[in-house]
Amino acid sequence: MADQPYVVIAGCGKVGEKIVSMLYSEGFLIAVIDKNADRINDLVNQYDIRGIVANGASEEALEDAEIKNADMFIAVSKSDELNLLCCTLVKAIKDIPTVARVRTPVYTESLHLLKQALGITMIINPELETAIEASRILSLPAAYDVTLLGGGKAELVKFKIPPNCSYINHTVSEIDNAIPGEFIVAAIHRADDSIHIPGGDFVIEANDHVSLIAPKQVVRTFFKKMGIENQKVKNCMIIGGGKASYFLAKELIKNKIVVKIIERDQETCTMLSELLPEAIIIHGDGSNEGLLLEEGLSETQAFVPFTGIDEENVILALHAKANSDAKIILKLDRGSFGRTIRGLHAGTTLSPRSITTEAIVAYARAMKSASGSKIEALYHMY
Repeated sequence: MADQPYVVIAGCGKVGEKIVSMLYSEGFLIAVIDKNADRINDLVNQYDIRGIVANGASEEALEDAEIKNADMFIAVSKSDELNLLCCTLVKAIKDIPTVARVRTPVYTESLHLLKQALGITMIINPELETAIEASRILSLPAAYDVTLLGGGKAELVKFKIPPNCSYINHTVSEIDNAIPGEFIVAAIHRADDSIHIPGGDFVIEANDHVSLIAPKQVVRTFFKKMGIENQKVKNCMIIGGGKASYFLAKELIKNKIVVKIIERDQETCTMLSELLPEAIIIHGDGSNEGLLLEEGLSETQAFVPFTGIDEENVILALHAKANSDAKIILKLDRGSFGRTIRGLHAGTTLSPRSITTEAIVAYARAMKSASGSKIEALYHMY
């Protein structure tokens, strides 16, 4: 592979645009394909990349993009079917890694079969990935971000050191000697926005944001020894009955967590009742203060506003923060004002767009660093 890997991207919406931005900044050569000429022109004027105004499933467009010279193909158009078709066509022209964004739940149930049958390297569903991330965080309430490494053998856990932590003003070396098991304190992010790769003499302070790598059970032992509260969530209230809520409810029910979903659309409620017989489905307005209190907001251990409206999710999260001790996870579909919203400390924010973008870019980085079977292992490290 060349020092500058060549990637062709079909679909220049918000996700495609962000992937271009991130890969370009890391030295990738890029071609983009989209039927919208304005989007192509905007990207071509902003970056030194090739742009083709066409349907991504057009053989002529792929030839114009010099697909035979490409090292990777990414399809992130609005159409699931088009993304799958593009990847299948590319595979017929050249055997390179292909990535497709697929959002339809019916396809998601058959992801493994689709990958096998169509030869697609990676199929990513933003709502499913968001739900899985939320489920991981709820399985470890003390953390605000949990990423599996090595096929689930270890976890990269991000958490904040509380003021009552047992090891404030202790060095990393002292903590390492006091807590059993293998773990790595990989990074410390401080309130002044400084980031540190700590050595043994680095002193832990209150409100430090810590990135810890360790096997699953060691993470739980680490929290216990540090005096960080990590009580298992037993029930969860989800606001909104969309795709991400459905996937999250499925994950939580598998983990024996009692799930209640509040959804304003009667037809959606009926469908969810059929798909999730173990869940409690409430037909009502999740933004109604009286309904939330009536359904047990003050007693719920986890509160997840996953409506399709960012502003509503933020307000609901702030309301839950003021009226409960719940672990709060909110979904933000738009990237706008993300830093400001996180500054409100209303809970852990998850963005399906960001999760999708970061997963695809992580795979591209791994491809750049390795080849063959090593790519999958490296992908989990980035």
